[in-house]
Amino acid sequence: MILLAVSAFYFLNRTQAEIEQILDHDFHLITNALTLEKLLVDIETGERGYLLTGNESYLEPYENAAQTIDHIFERLQADVSDHPEQMKQLEQINHLVQVWLEWAVRPHIEARQGRSLEQALNRINLDSGRQYMDQIRQELAAFIQTKVAI
Repeated sequence: MILLAVSAFYFLNRTQAEIEQILDHDFHLITNALTLEKLLVDIETGERGYLLTGNESYLEPYENAAQTIDHIFERLQADVSDHPEQMKQLEQINHLVQVWLEWAVRPHIEARQGRSLEQALNRINLDSGRQYMDQIRQELAAFIQTKVAI
């Protein structure tokens, strides 16, 4: 009877430790995904502030986030390296972010540099930046939801 009680106690402790490890892993993954989303908002904020004012100090959130984003993707890749479906989702998100930066954000900033607000607005009115961000938000939400469902 004592052996059975000790075995049950050992099993419960081991199971609790495994559950805590899984929860800790999931917490870090979701935290990193939300950090990525915050960085994307910082990029948008910096871009918009600069476009409206022409003041380069507004680019600071954009520049800080752009320097950090690759590191967050690396952490997320490490978090999902053993889940092919999530790795595929993350690769898609990374691709969309790179396209958004290359085809929307940077051209908007370049259009504003040394030019008028009107010229920058003509570029922005193409609306590609918002479309990319909407898609990135959807993909990121699906990525988090996949983790919650696992």
